[in-house]
Amino acid sequence: MTLTMKLFIAKNEDYILGSGRIQLLKSIRELGSLRQAANLAGMSYRWAWARLTKMEKALGFQLLVRGMRGKKRVAALTPEADAIVDWYGEAEQEIGKLLIHLEARMPAPLKEALETG
Repeated sequence: MTLTMKLFIAKNEDYILGSGRIQLLKSIRELGSLRQAANLAGMSYRWAWARLTKMEKALGFQLLVRGMRGKKRVAALTPEADAIVDWYGEAEQEIGKLLIHLEARMPAPLKEALETG
């Protein structure tokens, strides 16, 4: 039994960021390509592009710098996107610590019910 929680960021009740989109941004940072990052995540380039555009519109700033390296399209995260990815990772770590603390304080009847069956 483990206590889990997912972190989502919303604006005006509209979903903007979560672990999947953060992973997409991390992959773009590592691979330098939206297309490769989308493929790695098992999503279409078109879907990934639409999500990034939606995030940028909701946030009011760019997340990617797009360009060319020779004949190859490349992408890099903006400083703002880098900061968001890093903050999200820190937030997940802090939430994980809190969940461990809360799990240790879980009432016995709940813990027993979850551990049986």
